[in-house]
Amino acid sequence: MREIRLNQLIELNLREQGLYSEDLFILSQVLKVNDSITTINLSKNMIGYTYMDERKVLEIKMKN
Repeated sequence: MREIRLNQLIELNLREQGLYSEDLFILSQVLKVNDSITTINLSKNMIGYTYMDERKVLEIKMKN
C-alpha cells in the first residue's frame, strides 16, 4: 500500500482476482492519479463479461 500511496508502484498483478468489465472503471480511476505503473497483469479474469452475464451462466448450469 505504501507504494501506491507514494506513487511508486511499477507492476500491478491482478491475475485471477475475479475481475469483471465493471471493475475496469475503478482501475481507470486509480491510473488517473498513479503514473508510476508500467505493467498490469489482468490475465485469468472475466474481462469482457459483466457480473450479470456470469450470474446468468451459473443459473443456466444449475437448471441443467
